[in-house]
Amino acid sequence: MSCLLLQEKFPDFKAETTKGELSIHEYFGTSWGILLSHPGDFTPVCTTELARMVKLFSEFEKRNVKLIAISLDSKDNSLKWIKDINTFGGYDPNAPLPYPIIADEDRSIAVKLGMVRPGAVSTPGLPLTARHVFVVDPKKILRLILIYPASTGRYFPEILRAIDSLQLTEKYGVSTEADWKGQLKYHKRYTISQKTVVHSAHPTPSAYLTPSTYPYPHYTGNKMIQCNLTKSVRLEELLTNWGVLFSHPRDYTPVCTTELGRAVKLAPEFKKRNVRMIALSIDSVADHLGWSKDINSYNCDEPTETLPFPIIADPKRDLAIMLGMLDPDEKDNEGMPVTARCVYIIGPDKKMKLSILYPATTGRNFDEILRVVDSLQLTATHNVATPVDWKPGDRVMVPPNIPQEEASKIFTCGVFTKELPSGKSYLRYTAQPK
Repeated sequence: MSCLLLQEKFPDFKAETTKGELSIHEYFGTSWGILLSHPGDFTPVCTTELARMVKLFSEFEKRNVKLIAISLDSKDNSLKWIKDINTFGGYDPNAPLPYPIIADEDRSIAVKLGMVRPGAVSTPGLPLTARHVFVVDPKKILRLILIYPASTGRYFPEILRAIDSLQLTEKYGVSTEADWKGQLKYHKRYTISQKTVVHSAHPTPSAYLTPSTYPYPHYTGNKMIQCNLTKSVRLEELLTNWGVLFSHPRDYTPVCTTELGRAVKLAPEFKKRNVRMIALSIDSVADHLGWSKDINSYNCDEPTETLPFPIIADPKRDLAIMLGMLDPDEKDNEGMPVTARCVYIIGPDKKMKLSILYPATTGRNFDEILRVVDSLQLTATHNVATPVDWKPGDRVMVPPNIPQEEASKIFTCGVFTKELPSGKSYLRYTAQPK
């Protein structure tokens, strides 16, 4: 099974779809493209997502983005499923979808694209996929990867936000700050070797505007990490419960400073969710400590070296390479690649629960990180799933593997079943468990 990375050429392949056989490269053509994976037809969360794709199709179209879905069922099944998707979305059940669904019964494409979830199998014993989002530019280069578990529906406003950032940064050579949503707050693309012009409402320290040299201190290896706790520790010691590990291309860079400043502001929100935040940057502990003053100053706080989370020092890229965090398109003045903007959410069992991989030029959305943490914790505690664009307090979905009689006993506040043309009673809602 392959593992796709940012800036790689997206693999071409032919597939049978609900709109006939097609080549993925030919289908995307000169447009941007998004491929979204779905574990199976006639499943609750997938149905809500595909209906939302119909509703937002014109938004993607005006951004010159072509959508395509992939499901692990037959073409005939998917054609029947379309009636349910349209009915759920309030459309004509007999209308065709404005995008194709790839039929991948034998999982050959899922395996080729690295979408198979370890240990997750269907009733016939075949592997299932996670909820992948691959964003490809007109040159067929992979620009963004989201991987959510099957129980967490994707958030389409975030996908649109990321597309807007990718297209803006590609066209104008700028980067967008943390939580950017289209406001005129962005930075000219940062490079170590040249001056940077910053367009922002916040003052920027002069260190960001001039070339800098970064010493490469002794590094203790993969088992032990150095961080701005000024000591070497094992990563396992930092990840004592839920954890969020997020990478940064460099210290003293504009987008990273806005992100870490946002992380400081939201530290109480992560703490009350029992989530430990850990950052990683490819510079030294000494640089991290100096940079911490700028991060606190960005929030108009006292410029101290103390942050509510550690920053790992990874000057030789040992961890970045091991964890697949490098962005080959962004390099420092020595020609060495810097990291992409990865977010890895790790559960108490030390297993990866979700990953977000943005290029260095697109600042992350911390509201989305908190939203998915809430979904992951809710679905880990209760046998439910969260539908597309779910937010805390919204209704949740009852998994199909729970019989109706049992569901009525478990969810005492009631279970609502949406009637669909297929007659399959799989789309069931209940109030969010407390």
